[in-house]
Amino acid sequence: APFTSTIAMKLLHLIFLLATILWRESIARPQFFVDGEKGNDANLGSLTEPFKTITRARDVVRIVTQNGTKVPFDGVVVNVRGGIYDMTSLPLELGKEDSGARGSPVDYTAWNNETVVLLAGKLLPPTAFKRAPEVGPEIYKVDLKGLGLTDYGDLGSGELGDCANDKMELFFNNEPMILAREPDISADGMWQWMQIEKVVNSSAFTFNCKNAGEWGNVSTLWVHGYWKFDWADNYVHVASFDASTCTVSTDPKTPVLYGMYGYSAIRIICSVLVSVWLLHVPI
Repeated sequence: APFTSTIAMKLLHLIFLLATILWRESIARPQFFVDGEKGNDANLGSLTEPFKTITRARDVVRIVTQNGTKVPFDGVVVNVRGGIYDMTSLPLELGKEDSGARGSPVDYTAWNNETVVLLAGKLLPPTAFKRAPEVGPEIYKVDLKGLGLTDYGDLGSGELGDCANDKMELFFNNEPMILAREPDISADGMWQWMQIEKVVNSSAFTFNCKNAGEWGNVSTLWVHGYWKFDWADNYVHVASFDASTCTVSTDPKTPVLYGMYGYSAIRIICSVLVSVWLLHVPI
């Protein structure tokens, strides 16, 4: 009897597992599709009638999950077809209401391993770049304002060991470009530094500007420095730069950390836009 009872329990357990599997398979996991090229946000979001934007799919998922409070048993999946999605005009913001539940995830995935690119920047057409022989033989320039770009961001002073940075960035072949600076980064990728030659006063100093003298007419210069200790760096905005005397006067609104003495390793940076780029904003 005990042996028969054990077999019966195992059979009941097996039947329960099979029933659970069949029940879960009978309830299809909600799926939605997005196609930036062929879709339309007025569509149903199916494979044949996809949405156009990921934001629209997110809004529909919120309805299905009741803002994350009642997620379907197997969760929800949003399949994004391959392509470039411009996120600047319609940003995608996800919050706690977009989260799934334990064992019931809300997944956003590239459909069938297609390549999906979420673009939060502005594509600069190659034809917009013009040679600038007056600057150098391999230098190109582009009129960002003419392309509708006017918010360039800026560097910031930052706190101890935390240099703020919300400047515009330039990417080429998926690689971030380096802001123009003196001294430049060495061939082995190491950052190079200069030493302050003389402290004029609490907000001015001189340095060897042999290779940066032509930057005297640039209005948006910053100096990145370790002003006293080799572990405490911050950006300081340049109020004026006299190339004839190699004198930098700093902006009192962005003071150096701990005073301008001691270690004083610096590099001067032009912070307005190819491995090195210059962002020039005329006054």
